[in-house]
Amino acid sequence: MEFVHTSVLSVLFAITASNASIFDFEDQAQTTIGGVRSGAHTNLTLEDDGLEMTIYRSSGAAFDIFPNNTFGPDPVFMPPVTWMNNSWDPFWDVSQTDDTIILNFSSMVSDFSFRFGDFGDDDDDIYIESYAGLDGTGDLVDSNYEFLEGNDTFEFTSGALLLTGALRSVVIFTGGDFTNSIFIDNIRATGVPSAPSLAILGMGALVGTRRRRA
Repeated sequence: MEFVHTSVLSVLFAITASNASIFDFEDQAQTTIGGVRSGAHTNLTLEDDGLEMTIYRSSGAAFDIFPNNTFGPDPVFMPPVTWMNNSWDPFWDVSQTDDTIILNFSSMVSDFSFRFGDFGDDDDDIYIESYAGLDGTGDLVDSNYEFLEGNDTFEFTSGALLLTGALRSVVIFTGGDFTNSIFIDNIRATGVPSAPSLAILGMGALVGTRRRRA
């Protein structure tokens, strides 16, 4: 009888699955002070676990890093506690009708997800698409949609969306009273190892596989 104590596939899966990067804007300076926005950024590059993400608006419009406690202390007027202190804020200029939110990654990723939310009484239709190339180019990899219903108060409502498949960029577009008027946080992307890295991992897994015959 033959026993395989370590599966090659399970080793590869465990290594690649642990390669998730989180972009939560917590290491960024807040640029909305006392509720006043400054339009401090037109693009922003973040790095986590060796993966870089650059975020910008296709129209060139500016954005801010938003302090999530601005509308506190009542929790119903604040993003979820999992958003912590900061989030991405596009409200510097929401009049750009041709505007989309673009996220580029420094290498191929998969299993992309992010959190989004909004204040006030306007509805938001959130559309997201992923592409094989940078800046929303190349083959369409995946798409998703969610409707974020407004309310008759200034409460904060939120949701989440997921994309799967190997991608290099994500395009986000929202409709409603104000184009792309959503806050974004807790972006998660799983890095895809390069072919040479996978070969090395595979060789290591094979070496680590122990067999016993009876």
